[in-house]
Order: sequence, then C-alpha cells, then structure tokens
Amino acid sequence: MTQDDWIGSLRAAATSGRPWARHPRELDCTLDAAYALQARHLAELLAQTGDTVIGAKLSVTSAPAMERLGLRAPLLGPLLRGRSHASGARLPRAGFFACILEAEIGIALRADLDGRSGPPSRADIVAAIDSVFPTIEVADSRYLDWPEAPACAIVADLSYAGAWVRGAPCAEWRDVDLRTLPVTLTRSDGESRCGSAAAVLGDPLHALALAVAEAASRDRVLRAGETISTGACTAPWPVAGAGHFVADFGALGRVELTLE
Repeated sequence: MTQDDWIGSLRAAATSGRPWARHPRELDCTLDAAYALQARHLAELLAQTGDTVIGAKLSVTSAPAMERLGLRAPLLGPLLRGRSHASGARLPRAGFFACILEAEIGIALRADLDGRSGPPSRADIVAAIDSVFPTIEVADSRYLDWPEAPACAIVADLSYAGAWVRGAPCAEWRDVDLRTLPVTLTRSDGESRCGSAAAVLGDPLHALALAVAEAASRDRVLRAGETISTGACTAPWPVAGAGHFVADFGALGRVELTLE
C-alpha cells in the first residue's frame, strides 16, 4: 500500500464510521515522512469539512510511552475549531471510534514560542502564556488496532486528534504548581482515574518546551493566539458507552463532558 492509499483509507474510515482494520504497523516510514502524511491528511479533512486549526495537541507525553516508541519529544497534532467545545458539552459516543478520555492542562498563548534555537526555558514559556485552564481531550483513532500503532502511524492519524472540551481560565494559575497538580477524572457511576500533572514528563511546560523545539525542526512555530493541549495527566481511558465525566484539577478548576 502506498502512502497516498494510507491517507485515503484513513479518510474513508472517518467518512464511513468504521475503523480501519489494517494493522498500523504496516506503515513504515520516518517521522518526517509521517508529518508530511499528517499535513496531507489534515488538508483533506479541512477541505471536506471547512474546519480550521486553532492550535496543537501534544500526544505521547509520558516517559515510558516515549521510550517505548523511541521518541525524543512528544508528538504533535492539530486542535480543530469545530471539534473544540465549552465545558458541559454533550457529544455523541457514536461519533468516535476509540473514544479515549484524558484530563489535560490547556494553554492559550499571547506570544510566539519559537524553538529554532532549542527548547525555550520554562520562564520564556510562562511569559508567553495568556491563560491556563482545565480540559478533557477525547483522543480518537481511525485504526482498529490503535494501541499497537508505531509513532509514524499515530502521527499520520493526526496524532489521534478527536474532540476537546475546555474549562474556564484560572485567573490565579501562576499560583498553582503545574508540576505536581493532582488531577482526577470521574464518571457519573463513580469510576475514576487519578493522576497528576507530573505524569506529563514531570512538568507539562517541560513537555511543551520539547514539543516547541520538535515543531521548529519541522518549520512550525507555535503562534500567539494558538491554544495548546499539553498531554494526559490521567491514564488514557477508552470509554465504550455513555456517561457524564468531570475532570477536577483542584485549584485550576473543573471541566465537564457528557457522552450520550
């Protein structure tokens, strides 16, 4: 199968509503080639839907997962305006394939983050931040065997971009230790996932610094006005059915999502 056919099949899966059964390990290419595939995948999606990109999501942001996939930095994917929602959103579970819920810290930028000289310092990142807020990402994949995908296949599949639910900005975010913040994601039946911002490479802003440098190596600068989802504070939670979910970030706030 050619790389052109790979993207065509991912788009066909999204259109049909049936995940693609071909094993993602059959895609064997470099990350550079995978990001070129992602760009083509995204261009086809935007042309078909009329959607726009509002920022970036970080994917694979735990040290064990990065080591398993042989990565030096988190993977990047798009955040889409049409798939971004305010807290309290009600989304159809049938609109997703894998439907993997993750509690993540969101950031809006007021200044560019340019990593062409290497990862920016934590102070430079803090200075570039306009606001910080709690989020729930609904990561999704067009692959049936998504847990076994190599890094190149994840990137080609938009780094598992699905939907994204955003809470209110925290006015006092500078007083919150984003490195140790406890986070809990709970479903209405009482099942929960407990985690911490430390799960994101010890510090979500460190993960962002690595991603900024990785983006710059591919001629991508994160711009003022963009929104970033910095990676999973809670373990990925594939959800099969409906439910109401609350992500509690303590001093940073809460965000809610209902899957119907």
